[in-house]
Amino acid sequence: MSLVNPLYFLKKAREKGIAIAAFNVHNLETIQAVAEGAAEEHAPVIIQTTPGTLKHAGIPYIAACVKEAAKLYDIPIALHVDHCPSLKTIAQCIQHGYTSVMIDGSKLPYEENVALVKKAVEIAHYCGVAVEGEIGRIGGTEDEIFLDEREAAFTVPSEAKA
Repeated sequence: MSLVNPLYFLKKAREKGIAIAAFNVHNLETIQAVAEGAAEEHAPVIIQTTPGTLKHAGIPYIAACVKEAAKLYDIPIALHVDHCPSLKTIAQCIQHGYTSVMIDGSKLPYEENVALVKKAVEIAHYCGVAVEGEIGRIGGTEDEIFLDEREAAFTVPSEAKA
């Protein structure tokens, strides 16, 4: 099976009231572990990468490994880049077959963040790729970036609708 847009199985999952697992991977071994586990459960899965992983392993390598896993295990796999602040990296991921991207402009002022998300949507939707954007800030650690819970703010629904 080839990589799929996650909306393909997320809509079905919602109708059935089930969850779809998403796992961050970092190398061949973690890709294999996730794909084997999903295949054993006969379940679709979202394989995610972070910008840090892409810098370390390379977009072409990760994409090729995940594409091969989708064929080998014959399960629906979506390939997603998570919390990516760069349109250039988003475009490179799409060129290499990613089926879902998350543009993260949460460090930017609201208006600039919305503009960045709109650009990402324009690029991704042209290629049939799903897009997630981050409006507001979420606490925690991602790729050595730490945001204290006190600095985090919940997303304001009216802002997210923009």
